[in-house]
Amino acid sequence: MEQMARYVSLFHPSLMGLTGSPEQIKTATDAYRVYAQKSGDVSSDAYLVDHASMILLMDPDGQFVDFFSSRETPDDMVAVMRPLLKAAK
Repeated sequence: MEQMARYVSLFHPSLMGLTGSPEQIKTATDAYRVYAQKSGDVSSDAYLVDHASMILLMDPDGQFVDFFSSRETPDDMVAVMRPLLKAAK
């Protein structure tokens, strides 16, 4: 947990790092349809985690709306989010 906290602290303050038992992690990755897997020397604390690198856009009820890959620009994201925000008012 300390490693996760240190890692997450390198990003925006609203970013949340999640962990749990292997079963809980599988449930979460299945629910969000994302990929994550340990790689490298998993017997040490220095292993890597390969994972999906997309940004998921969820609605206020936690339902999936869209996703953004690393190819999308901030302007691309705004073009998708702006109409959704206007409709939510």
